[in-house]
Amino acid sequence: MVSQTSLGFTATDPAPLTTTIRIEALLGRLSRDRADDVRVFYPARIGACVAMRTTPHRLITSGAGVRIVSDRRNLENAELRAALHQMQSSGAHVRVAHAVPHYLALIDQRIAAIAPRAESASDKAVTHRSPTMISGMRALFDLTWRTADTLDVDDPPAGSAAGPPPTDPLTCEIIRLLSEGVGDEEAATELGMSLRTFRRHVAGIKDMVKARSRFQTAVRLARRGLL
Repeated sequence: MVSQTSLGFTATDPAPLTTTIRIEALLGRLSRDRADDVRVFYPARIGACVAMRTTPHRLITSGAGVRIVSDRRNLENAELRAALHQMQSSGAHVRVAHAVPHYLALIDQRIAAIAPRAESASDKAVTHRSPTMISGMRALFDLTWRTADTLDVDDPPAGSAAGPPPTDPLTCEIIRLLSEGVGDEEAATELGMSLRTFRRHVAGIKDMVKARSRFQTAVRLARRGLL
């Protein structure tokens, strides 16, 4: 006989979730049960309504650590972009990636809801409880999270130019050295300047692309075709 779990699903998951409402109900129940860790993928074209309903506000404000990775193409949708910023303001941690494979809600290390189709979380989603499956999905999420960019107000939509490239030869040379992984001291020596002056130029490049770290600077320079 198949036993029922405390969350109302059978131990023989995956079980079909045919509507967004059922995913919302699952996450709502988990928020009442004090989920500690929630990790969510938003694929491209998920839609603001689906995104908001499948990561309820009460889950974000319940004290759970909520991490969301959205496909960067979603930033082209003003409504969804606003929804992502609202979630971040409410306490969720939001990042954007160049590609997100499917909708995923991974709750603690207990259960996952997945929609294989990239367009929506509302069609033929399934839940999983297998430790092996959940471990694999968690590894995929963590890898995507580490390489994703932070959600910033000034992030351009996918495919936008995000401003003209620098024409200053010195700036271009510093970018080249950074892209080649040359250390600060070696780069400063090659350019015939002090280490302090070189780092001031690097800080200026970070400000130019509104980045908070060198990694983020590299990502944004790459988007502009400068790396």
